[in-house]
Amino acid sequence: FIQTGENLGFAGGNNVGLKYIMEHNNNYDAVWLLNPDTVILPDTLEKLVAYAQNQPAEVGIMGTALLYHHAPEKLQALGAAFNPFFATGRHILGHEPYTSETIEHFKMEEVDMIIGASMLIRREVLEQVGLLEEKYFLYFEEIDYALRAKNAGYTLGLEPNAIVYHKEGASINKESAVQKVSGFSDFYAMRNRLLLTKKFHPWYLPTVIFGLLMSSVIRLTRGEYSKAWMIIQILFGKRKL
Repeated sequence: FIQTGENLGFAGGNNVGLKYIMEHNNNYDAVWLLNPDTVILPDTLEKLVAYAQNQPAEVGIMGTALLYHHAPEKLQALGAAFNPFFATGRHILGHEPYTSETIEHFKMEEVDMIIGASMLIRREVLEQVGLLEEKYFLYFEEIDYALRAKNAGYTLGLEPNAIVYHKEGASINKESAVQKVSGFSDFYAMRNRLLLTKKFHPWYLPTVIFGLLMSSVIRLTRGEYSKAWMIIQILFGKRKL
């Protein structure tokens, strides 16, 4: 355990460990980022490593099947797709039953990013692409890293037979079923759509801004007035809570 003294966010927290490994260990082939709100099976890492060893070197970032901890028969995701037009993500096969038939329908070409709750990064990727981007604090680190890795010539991979159970939302204080997303996580989810678009897809800024305006309207219709106002503030330059 490494005590940081403060909450550095998803990327910042993981980067502390990644820096330590890169500075103190010359004998590793990959690093497995695993959320603290996960549970694994005895053979999860074995299957993931076996998959990685059977992939060409350009497959630089790899993931596992993520299943809901509270509903272990259902998938949270087999990776995620990303729509740059609105800077929104979508879990692939989310909420589907975890069966051999579902796995057969999985298509790796649909995966744009590996979800950070369980993400294996080859050493070569770390050394060439670098650490996770800390400016996001929460959310969008995975798509940022995937885009940077792809720009460096790497591709993604996923082993659907390696299982990780995820207690979704445990690390970000999800609220009640009526108001599922906390204001804390909602702020970063909205703000980071702009940050990532400006960095990688600036030509999509008009549609992303339109999408944020629609998100604000939706929150107004739900009576979530503080969240609606927060999105307007983001559009006018607010970047910190």
